[in-house]
Order: sequence, then structure tokens, then C-alpha cells
Amino acid sequence: MARASLLDAGFGDALGTQVALVELAARLVKLEAFAKTMPRRRKAGPVSLDIFYRDGYVDGSWLGLHPREFALLWRLAETPYTRVSRRQLLADVWRMDHLPETNSLEVHVSRLRAKLAISRCGWLVETHPKGGYQLGGDRHGSFHAFAGARREMLDSAATLGNGGLKGSAQEGIQHAIQRPRFD
Repeated sequence: MARASLLDAGFGDALGTQVALVELAARLVKLEAFAKTMPRRRKAGPVSLDIFYRDGYVDGSWLGLHPREFALLWRLAETPYTRVSRRQLLADVWRMDHLPETNSLEVHVSRLRAKLAISRCGWLVETHPKGGYQLGGDRHGSFHAFAGARREMLDSAATLGNGGLKGSAQEGIQHAIQRPRFD
């Protein structure tokens, strides 16, 4: 009866109190083999996900993710930059085969984005134009590459400007350095 209630509660397996050592050893061997097939950590942009802690961290700080928020981000990180439909997320994360009339998915995405935003990663989970969500943002490093190249260019121009540029060119560089724009 206890074993049945554990299985009903969602446990993948449960043993009774009387178990043979041979069966226990066989189960441990199988569990060890399974553990090798699933990664413990996964990257989602700048976020490092750890399945053991069921949380993510950025720059050494834990995000404090709810289990469903973690599962949602883990699932999106499995297929980065690829749309995952609402139906698929409900099936994979909530284990539902039907579309409920609830906004639970949207609420969890909103909470996940809020926690990511604290670490300046709110852009990581994108709403796809055709519905569903995707892990997005910096697909090819383009944003950071552009920002870094722009910063280098402005720094070198400012250095040149200290001795070579005059008037409106120097003012334009100073304005660009003080007010960066990413359109």
C-alpha cells in the first residue's frame, strides 16, 4: 500500500520494505547507467543550470527558481533558439496531454523572466511570434560582439580625439560614449 501511494504521488519507482540485495544491486546499476545519460549541468545563455540543485546561477549567484521555473528553463535550454509550443511545454513540464484553460504557463514564464531580470538576463526567454517560447537573445554572440566592438571603437576614437579630432567630431564621440544606443 505504501509503495502504491509513492508511485501514485509521482515517484518513478518505489521498493517495499522487503527487498533482495540482488534486486537492489541491479536497480543501482541501472540507476548509475541512467545517471550517465543525463547531464548534471546545462547552459542557458549566461545562466548555468544545475539539475542536482534544481536552480540556476549567474556570476556565482543562485536565481532561486521554483521547480516549474527550473523545469521550464531546462526544457527551453534543450533546444535553444527553437520555438517550443505551449502544448509541448505543458506536456514536457506539466505532464499534461491536453490544453487546460489556465494561464499557469504564462505566469511561470513571467516569474522566470522576473528572476532572470534581476541578474540582467530577462531577455533570455523570448515569446515566439507564432506562439510558444524559445531560449533566445544572443544566438550567435552578435549582441555582445557588437557591443564589444562598439566599445573598442569608441575608446580608440576617444583616444585619437584627445590629440587629433577637433570640434563637432570630438563632441559627437563624447556624446556617443556617454549615451550608448543599441537599436
